Amino acid sequence: MLNVYGTLKDYIDKVFGLALAIGGVLLAHARLIQLYRADPLKAVFSGLLMLLTFLAFFWYYRAVAGELDMLNRAFDEGLLQDGEPRGMTLTIGVALGILFGGLIASSTNILWYTAVIVLLELFDLLGQATVSMNVARMWRRGAFKPDGGADRAEVLFEYYLERPLVVRCAILMFIYFSALILALAGALVGSVYATYAAYVLVIVTIPLGERVIFAWRRARNAALEKHR
Repeated sequence: MLNVYGTLKDYIDKVFGLALAIGGVLLAHARLIQLYRADPLKAVFSGLLMLLTFLAFFWYYRAVAGELDMLNRAFDEGLLQDGEPRGMTLTIGVALGILFGGLIASSTNILWYTAVIVLLELFDLLGQATVSMNVARMWRRGAFKPDGGADRAEVLFEYYLERPLVVRCAILMFIYFSALILALAGALVGSVYATYAAYVLVIVTIPLGERVIFAWRRARNAALEKHR
């Protein structure tokens, strides 16, 4: 029986390593220096966006790897019937890793950056919905591991099914799409103000979005600590 969460974690480890390598190449490149000579303010925005993206990258990687371990400790996939569709879960995991690599690589171009981050949020939304459906299915079938698996599963059920995770992804996607429109307008009409506005919107949204999910994860982790 394929352990989909263990397999997905292996994929994430490999693909996220590639994403990090792409980001490292970008940092070594002279693009940011060239941009500073042409437009210092835009270069500052790009540098800040690059830093935020790297921080979000590491935070996302650690969070996803930890959540996969939590799910694997609570639910026993061996209790599910053979033939469950798992291709979607693996595809979304690999796509998220690749898109994060593209996001890091496009930090100095707000138009490309916003286009990639909209796609990233779309796949993140699909991923959240898929995991939530899997958790609900395993919960209904009582696919719990022994030694406290049921208690841990209850905490995860509340996190994935009662927290508005999908709504958060949808709101972020809408905001980033608005930034994409601003960036596109700036490129088409040559408005630096529209371009700057796109940078500011993304730079403000990233930490705010992470702050929300951080609070939810902290509450979930505190509840799980009671069932170690």
